[in-house]
Amino acid sequence: MESASKAIATLRITASDVLKATSSFVDDPPGGEVDVGIGVLTGLISRLDGLRLRLLRQRGIVDRAVLSAELEVSRAEAAQVVKMIERLDGLAALQPAIENGLVSMSNARMIAEAITSTARREAATTDESKLIELASTLTPVHLRRELDRWGRNIDQSVGDATAEDLRAQRSLETSKRASGMTEITARLDPESADLVATAIEARMKAEWDHETETEHAARTATQRRADAFIGICADWLSGTATTTSDSAAIMRSRPHISVIVDLATLQTGTGVAVTERGTVLTAEAARRICCDAGISRIITNGPSQVIDVGREQRTFQNAARKVLTLRDRGCRFPGCNAPPSWCQAHHHNPWNNNGSTDTRNGYLLCTRHHHNAHEGGWTITGHPEGLLTFTSPTGLVLGSSPPGLAPALAA
Repeated sequence: MESASKAIATLRITASDVLKATSSFVDDPPGGEVDVGIGVLTGLISRLDGLRLRLLRQRGIVDRAVLSAELEVSRAEAAQVVKMIERLDGLAALQPAIENGLVSMSNARMIAEAITSTARREAATTDESKLIELASTLTPVHLRRELDRWGRNIDQSVGDATAEDLRAQRSLETSKRASGMTEITARLDPESADLVATAIEARMKAEWDHETETEHAARTATQRRADAFIGICADWLSGTATTTSDSAAIMRSRPHISVIVDLATLQTGTGVAVTERGTVLTAEAARRICCDAGISRIITNGPSQVIDVGREQRTFQNAARKVLTLRDRGCRFPGCNAPPSWCQAHHHNPWNNNGSTDTRNGYLLCTRHHHNAHEGGWTITGHPEGLLTFTSPTGLVLGSSPPGLAPALAA
């Protein structure tokens, strides 16, 4: 016990000395030596990560939530550490190669990512010296290419069994960032990945075909891909996607959400709301979501006093939705050809201002233009059953009448 305490004390002193030397270098770097200092620190960090990895392996894997708190990283990052420990188990020579600085931690992580099946795990044990040589001599780009070639050769040698092994590795993780954004990381077997990619590409093409020429340049390819993914999910929840008989009952329900919001936030449109999952929303985002979804409201007066817990209010029931579909034929934003299945029903006079939920106070907007109406700075005037005027934040004025009405009546 005493020797262990001395070892820990020595470790702390050594770490303190390294930090002092590093701080001194950073505060007053010798001329022309900054790049050298960055290289030394990068190698040191990698070797320290390798030593920590060995200690974690010796200690044994703990619950990922505990590991996340221990390492002060996200749950997703903790899961990656656990996966690395599991996949590199049995590669006895790789661990000292990391600790000695021969193999960087990032390259070791790439080796772990390449071991996706039982067959690859067995081959890695046999080819360990070859993998270490590749990881110690190649750049990350070239190493990834060689590992991909190595893995494919193994997959071809074992045939159909690999497909099941790959499918067993499927996963999807979400990680909420401090910025408010959420990262979604998915690992899919080739067949599943092709299915997802095909669905997203089909949705992207359909949205492109329904857009005007001026809208084509409004979004990047990655934004289009994200919007297509969101649209597919929205179709499932709203009941507009193709379903089997077993899931049809689930599909008929529109999204359900519980929103906790202060009365002053609803009245003034300033402040934030919080969902039951802990996601922070702007007041306007909460209003937009409430336009066409099952909402359970919890209204507070200040941070602690609950003044109203309302039952779920179903907005725009099936009959009203059918009327809007027949009247509007899709998104009412001028020039947008998005079909009704891609649209939500928007309250012209907001529901939080006692706006009624009926066809005289509602019209269809696609997801993107619904966002414009709430958070995008656009103002909409006129009447849902006649001419609507859309004014952009820069003063551009556009008009739109429902195609279900005669032009004379719209005028």
